[in-house]
Amino acid sequence: MLEKCTNLEDCERLFSVEMENVTFLGQVDFTKEDIEKLGVLIRDQIGQDIQQETRYLVNHVPACLSFFWLAKMKFENHRPEQPHCIIDSG
Repeated sequence: MLEKCTNLEDCERLFSVEMENVTFLGQVDFTKEDIEKLGVLIRDQIGQDIQQETRYLVNHVPACLSFFWLAKMKFENHRPEQPHCIIDSG
């Protein structure tokens, strides 16, 4: 789904369109590769300034952040009440 996305803004636009067709975020089809790509884009955006860039994610690409969190829960079988690191620093 995210093959043509080159940045978080591209992904946000795509997710916004996808959300018009579903009731719950979990109904959007995405692959593990989509989430890996989204994770890389988020990691690259955050860079060295976690506080400033986290604000950017929340305020400018909230669908990306929501889909990433949901997908990590889905693919790793974690429940939201079990905190864990969601972005690989490598």
